[in-house]
Amino acid sequence: MLEVKRQIIVLLISLIASSLLATFVPSWVGQSFTKADEVLLAINLFLSFLLVDIAWLLGKIDRQSLGQYQLWQLREPFDAVLSNIRRSSYEITKHSYGQKDIFVAHFMKQLRDLETKITEVADKRLLHVQADHFLSVDNVLDAFLGDAERIWRYTWEITRDDRLFRELAWSQYFEKTARMVMARQINEIRSILMVEDRDVLESPRVKKLLDFFATNDGLSCRIILKNNYQRLCADNCDFMTYEDFGIYGNRLLFLTEQYEPVIIGVFTKDEERIRQYMSLFDMMWTSASVTFDNPSKIIPTVTLEELFAFDSIQF
Repeated sequence: MLEVKRQIIVLLISLIASSLLATFVPSWVGQSFTKADEVLLAINLFLSFLLVDIAWLLGKIDRQSLGQYQLWQLREPFDAVLSNIRRSSYEITKHSYGQKDIFVAHFMKQLRDLETKITEVADKRLLHVQADHFLSVDNVLDAFLGDAERIWRYTWEITRDDRLFRELAWSQYFEKTARMVMARQINEIRSILMVEDRDVLESPRVKKLLDFFATNDGLSCRIILKNNYQRLCADNCDFMTYEDFGIYGNRLLFLTEQYEPVIIGVFTKDEERIRQYMSLFDMMWTSASVTFDNPSKIIPTVTLEELFAFDSIQF
């Protein structure tokens, strides 16, 4: 209904504009037009406006059709799975011995649990995951699809006496994302490294990490002291429910809930929350009073292989 009203308004404006222009054009070109000429000119002008409007409408319809097709492509695998479930559930119930049939009861419980999880994600736009559910290069690439910026921002706490890559999943993820930057699949990685004090930066393995960031294009880091970071978290406690986070372009936010014994966290697509964390990150990234530059001055490039080998040898 709104679109119909808009088109009526456009047609009325086009009609009025055509009539006015037909009246003033003769004086602009310095020639006299008969009434028939003015009417003919007005009709031609109106048809020109109409053609522009039609072209705009066709473009809008084409964009909507493309959007519907892309949505169908996303929904089709869901529909196929649901169709298979319906067909198989019919077979299970057909051979059941009653409402308390163990097969029926088992899968009804699983379906209800799945329904609860999907409903929660749809309503809250939050997805709780473990490391093996999201540490995939394909998932990272998909998060950046259609995003012009393609920058991964994240925080990383570096401790004095621990390995850089305690978890195999984290080392694999670090390698995959770094290689994505080197292959220009994403534009840049920005990491804010949180340390207890500046002495941590003198650790050989931390120095090697800083050298890696300093000698590879598209990979950069800044340093923040832990007490300053915690103060910022306290100042922004209205939205900072987790300290460690990663921002995938403008579309996805990951908040770490725990690291041990496995990495567990939550993904969110909430636009306001993403904006809040991005604003905080960018403030830290650009503020010399909050974070400081990577102190590495090394010239030879440090490769991923050298970084992982050095971290392993140190322990």
